[in-house]
This record gives sequence, structure tokens and C-alpha cells, in this order.
Amino acid sequence: MSSKKKSVKKVLFYLALGFIFLIFAGITVVLIWASNGYEAEYEVRSYIEDEGNPDERTGLSFGSGDETTGVIVYPGGRVDHKAYSYLAYRLSEEGYFVYVPRMPLDLPVLNMNRAGAVMEKYPQVDNWYVAGHSLGGAMGAYYTSNHPETVEGMIFLASYPGNDLTGSGVPVLSVYGGLDGVSTPEEIMERDDRLPEETTYVEIPDGNHANFGWYGAQRGDLESPLTPQEQQDIVAEEIARWIEGR
Repeated sequence: MSSKKKSVKKVLFYLALGFIFLIFAGITVVLIWASNGYEAEYEVRSYIEDEGNPDERTGLSFGSGDETTGVIVYPGGRVDHKAYSYLAYRLSEEGYFVYVPRMPLDLPVLNMNRAGAVMEKYPQVDNWYVAGHSLGGAMGAYYTSNHPETVEGMIFLASYPGNDLTGSGVPVLSVYGGLDGVSTPEEIMERDDRLPEETTYVEIPDGNHANFGWYGAQRGDLESPLTPQEQQDIVAEEIARWIEGR
């Protein structure tokens, strides 16, 4: 073998080695970034112990299991699914079966079709609504647009769709906070052309982004005079009012 061919093979070897290193470095960065997300605060965990049915592998369910209407709540990006336990509990008090799925690395983008598996697991529920906070809402919208026949309604919580739902035939509720510094009211209203005419908007004037869950302050958000419990009480009432009014 000529020295020229040896040199080429050596260069290709080191290029391949460098490429593999970059892949592993990128994966490591993503894992570190995802693992440093937002954990559920201590106060909300009592609702899991007292009212919820936790499964560490798949998620949390609230309700007796005999309900005919269910709500699947997609968590926000990098947010512990347990942070939505109080909201799920409050919705179950309104008479709904509620499921909060655990997402891979707490990123709903890695399992946007999770709602389908939940529906299969609980066939006794006749009418399903898909809800999602922040990135969870956007991913829930993708599921809804691809499976409109399985969803009675889509609920955005401080969120908006990345895709077009205008032709889905699925009614939409959009609940947002007036003090949201992450998904601002202006950003939400700018995406109204992606939503069907049958969309109901509800603003919580003193609400912010993080209070849709219970995981503490979020970077870039504005301070709210409401506690997470107070804001989520409002959210649960608005969702129940909208579902019952349909």
C-alpha cells in the first residue's frame, strides 16, 4: 500500500473518530440540559400520595377510573410531570379522569403520541380531551391534528400550536396568563390563525407561566401575585366550564 493511501485512510479514521466524539458530546450536553429542569415542589407531592395513582414508569392518574370523560395533561418541557399533580387533582374533583404522562427526559417532544397509549389503557373513558402546558401544548396539538377522531377538544395552557389546527374540526380552549413572560399574551394571539374558529380564549390577568404547574419560578417569567394553587383553581374551573358548556 502506498504512503499516500495510508495517509488518506489515517485522515478518514481520525475524521470518523472526531465525528463519533461530537455525537457523544452532543448527547451528553442534551442529557445534562434535560436533567437540570424543573422539579415538582414539595407542597404538590402530597396530592400524589393522598389522591393520585402514581406509576414511576408511565405517569400519574387521578380519579376512580369509572369516569366517562378524561383529560390528558402533557407537561411542559423539562418540567417534572409530578408538578401538575394539583391541577390533575382539581380536575378530578370536577368529575373527570385525569392522566399526566411521564415524558422521556421530561421532554414531550420525545413522545408526542403519548395520548394514544393512555386512551388504549383506559377504554372505559368515552370522551377524551388533550391538554398541555407550554411545549406540552404544542406536542399535544400535533397528536390532536393527526388523530382528530379520538379527541373531543384541545386545551392549551400558556401555549400555542406549532402546526395548523384550523381544519381539524376539534374545538379549542386557550388559557393564558396576563403576566406570562415565557409564552406572552401577544405571542399566543399572534398564532390565532393556526386555530379553528371555534376557539375560546381565557386570560387570567394575574397569572404567569410557571403557575400552571407547581415547580417554582421559571427563568424569563414574570412574578405573579397568585400562588400556583390559586391559579390552578381558576384553570380547573375554566376547563370544567368549557367542557360542560359544549
